[in-house]
Amino acid sequence: MRLALVLVLAAAVGACGRRDQNRIAALTEAGDRPDALLPSDLATRSDSAVLARHDSLIDTDEEAQPDTLAALPPGVTLDLIREGDQIFHGAGGCENCHGTEAQGLPARGKTLTAGVSFVPPNDVRAIDSVVSVGIPDALTRSPIAMPPRGQHSDLTAANIRAVAAYVWAISTTKGEPWTGGHTSHARHDPRASARTSIP
Repeated sequence: MRLALVLVLAAAVGACGRRDQNRIAALTEAGDRPDALLPSDLATRSDSAVLARHDSLIDTDEEAQPDTLAALPPGVTLDLIREGDQIFHGAGGCENCHGTEAQGLPARGKTLTAGVSFVPPNDVRAIDSVVSVGIPDALTRSPIAMPPRGQHSDLTAANIRAVAAYVWAISTTKGEPWTGGHTSHARHDPRASARTSIP
C-alpha cells in the first residue's frame, strides 16, 4: 500500500515537473519573439492602426486627456513648462526611463502622459517632491529605482521645479498645446509604447 502511494506521488511530481519544463520552454521561445507576447487583438485596435500608418507617432495612451491646458497652478508659467521640457529631454535624463514622449518604457519608467497616479490632481509640489527624493525600486514596479534629482542626481531645486511643471502639464493634457510645445520629440519606436510600459 505504501509502495503504491509512493509510486503515485512520484508520478504526480514527475508530471508537474514536465509541465513546468514545458511552460519554461514556451516562455523562453516567446521571449525570443517579443511579438508573441502582444495582445491578440492589437491589430484591430483603432490606435494601433493609426500608429501603423504613421511611423512618427508614439502611443502615449493620453486619448482621455483634455485638448487644452488647464489653468496653471500657482507659481507655474509657460516659460517654466518649456524649461522643464528642455531639462526632461536633456540634462535631467528623464526621457531615458520615461521615453521621449513620456510614454513609459518597459522595465524602466512609468508613462506620465495618461496622468500621474501617485500624486493628488494638479499638485505640482507633490511632483516636485517625487523628483527631488526619487522612488526606491521596491515601489516603482520596475527593476530599477527612480533616482533622486534626475538621472545623475544633480538637478538643482530650480531645475526640479521646472521638470515638475512640465510633468504636470503633460500629465493633465493631450499633447503639448501651449506655445513652444512639441508635436513629437522623436520618431516612433514600436518597443517604446505605453501599451508595453509598466502598469
